[in-house]
Amino acid sequence: MARPRRPDGIWVDTGGFFAASVPTDRHHAEAKHLHRLAMESRVPLLCSKWTVVETHSLLVARAGRESALRWLQGLGVLVVPVTPDDEDRSLEILRSHEDKDFTLVDASSFAIMERLGIRHYHSYDRRFRQYGKFAAVAPSMF
Repeated sequence: MARPRRPDGIWVDTGGFFAASVPTDRHHAEAKHLHRLAMESRVPLLCSKWTVVETHSLLVARAGRESALRWLQGLGVLVVPVTPDDEDRSLEILRSHEDKDFTLVDASSFAIMERLGIRHYHSYDRRFRQYGKFAAVAPSMF
């Protein structure tokens, strides 16, 4: 069987960041491994400022202020701005998927990924799978 194509970039969602940052998370080892493989392979990890804000809020609530601050200080990913066109596309996505409970941050991630041609994501959020246009990153891709 052919090896999957190495991703050009990986979109990281809040769940991916949280898992990689919190040792008690059930996905922690896998998430750390994926991020390390990406770094070693020089595959950029990307997210939006909205994802940074969402992740920081989640870390403060569930892991504490110090953990959240350490995460911010060591972020080390490319933070992509959310453009006005991305915001418009996000609303289109929310309106056209009435049967899904996508958040605005989810929809903005999808819009940016479409705009930039990013095809792979690291998330444990079912919404990325539900959207259906992208593939989860796997260790075998590196």
